Amino acid sequence: MTVAALEAEALESCLRSGLPGLPRRYFARAARAVAPAWELARAADLAVPEVPGRRPPLSGVTGRYLDRVLTAAHRDPGLAALYVRVVSMLTPRSRLVHPRVLRRVLRAGRGVRG
Repeated sequence: MTVAALEAEALESCLRSGLPGLPRRYFARAARAVAPAWELARAADLAVPEVPGRRPPLSGVTGRYLDRVLTAAHRDPGLAALYVRVVSMLTPRSRLVHPRVLRRVLRAGRGVRG
């Protein structure tokens, strides 16, 4: 539903600029708007070892970090809320690596191992 809403916003924006070149403008804008959703889905698929495909160079590190985020989110309601906002595409993924968030994740990880 989020992807459909983003595409609808892209269409609305393009329609305000008029009909000439609408398909080209719309598809370009919609592709940019939904790229994060496709990247998230692709990363989730490629996290399964049996799924064929080229893994990005840092996918293993990213996957392990997200595992730690989820573990920390079990004890940190604020972190859990942030994670939900990110996967719901209401907040950029970059917020998960903000220094304050990194500290919370790393602190929680130390507590789990200790």
